[in-house]
Amino acid sequence: MYVEIITIYTDDYSVSILVSFLKAIGRPDLVAPWLAQDSTVMLCVCIPLIWQYVGFHLVIMLSAMTSIDRDIYHMAEIDGASGIQKALFITLPMIKSTIFICVLLCISANMKVFDHIMALTNGGPGYSSNVLALYAYKVSFSQMNMGYGSTISVAILFVTVLIFGITNGITSIFRRKD
Repeated sequence: MYVEIITIYTDDYSVSILVSFLKAIGRPDLVAPWLAQDSTVMLCVCIPLIWQYVGFHLVIMLSAMTSIDRDIYHMAEIDGASGIQKALFITLPMIKSTIFICVLLCISANMKVFDHIMALTNGGPGYSSNVLALYAYKVSFSQMNMGYGSTISVAILFVTVLIFGITNGITSIFRRKD
C-alpha cells in the first residue's frame, strides 16, 4: 500500500498519477515534492489514513442508523417534521453512543499511528511528521535507549487513557440529560 502512496506523491511525471493528472489539466505548476515539504507532509500522511479508516466508521454509523425503527420516522412525518428535524431530533440522539464509540476508535487509532509515517516519511522532513509512537521507536531501537522509549510508550498509554476518561465523562453527562 505504501509503495502506491509514495508513487502518487512523487514529483516524477513518468510515475505519479497525481502529477500526470495535474499536467493533463494544465496545472504543472502545482507539482511539488509533497512528502519533502514541511507544509504538506502531514496532509499527505493524513489522506491515506482517512482513506483507510473512513469505510470502517461509515459501516458502523450505517448499521446504527439502520437499526432505528422506521415507525419513529413515520410518526415524525405525521407530526410534520422535516428531513432536517428528523435528522437532528431522531437520528442524531439515537446514534449518539455510536458516534462516541467512533470518536474513541479514531482517537485510539491516531495515538498509535506509526506504520504510515514510518513507511512514507520516517518522521521527516526534519521532524515535521514525527509523532510520539515514531519517536518512541527511534529512541528505543535507533538510539538503543529502551528505558526512555518505554517511558514514552507508557506516556502514550496514559494520554490515551486520559482522553478516554474525558470522553467517557462527556458521554455520561449526555446520558444523564436523556
